[in-house]
Amino acid sequence: MLGIVAAIFLYGIAPYNNLVNQRNRVKNGFAQIYVQLTRRHDRIPNLAEAIIGYIAHERETLHEVIEARNAAVSGLQNAAADPADPKAIKQLRAAEVALCWKESASASSPEAQRRTVRSEQPKREIATW
Repeated sequence: MLGIVAAIFLYGIAPYNNLVNQRNRVKNGFAQIYVQLTRRHDRIPNLAEAIIGYIAHERETLHEVIEARNAAVSGLQNAAADPADPKAIKQLRAAEVALCWKESASASSPEAQRRTVRSEQPKREIATW
């Protein structure tokens, strides 16, 4: 008789323990999701600051290149008006050097370097067996 009562008692406790175990697993899963989402949301301000800094750098570089181009065009027009004028030729040369320097500086930006490194990496072939 005591064995039957113990067996019924064990059959009642095992499913309850299983339900408690599953409830704890669900709570743990949601806690891990919450932690990951919190980390992701905490990174957004840092990402926004990096993007703002990058945009400012690009804006400055663009303005410098436009100014150098305008100076080169002006120097070219002055040199074309009077090709024998050494001052106009020196102005043209200085403007061209500045333009080349600005273009090379913009090409050495972090994004341009990343694009170059990415394109130079060998492409991996997928092994088919």
